[in-house]
Amino acid sequence: MGNFAKGKYSNYGTLEIKATGDVYTGEWNKGIIYRGTWTKKDGSRYEGTFWKKMADGRGVWTKDGDTYSGDFVKNKFEGQGTYTKKNGSTRKGKWQGGQLIQEDRYQGTSRRKRYMGYTQYNMNYNP
Repeated sequence: MGNFAKGKYSNYGTLEIKATGDVYTGEWNKGIIYRGTWTKKDGSRYEGTFWKKMADGRGVWTKDGDTYSGDFVKNKFEGQGTYTKKNGSTRKGKWQGGQLIQEDRYQGTSRRKRYMGYTQYNMNYNP
């Protein structure tokens, strides 16, 4: 449900995908989702910008109490971002292909970086 222009979704609306149980609510541009919230049947949720039905740009992803806030490219954490687990532990730094590749660490007034891997997350937000 929403607005249409020349037979395509336009402006703001909601799309419910009955086959998967996913729901998208947000902005459309010429029939293409642009910025909004995608909620999956498994409870995960992405709020931010999209490109070709994928999380892309700045956004926030949540699932089971865990949260990632930062940059996305093609449904993966990519660029600067912060991952916060349900227990409150935080990983902040540079992400590539869904993995933390450079972690920001702060001790006193000095700043040091350490390279390390982290669990890969594939968002799979394609309807």
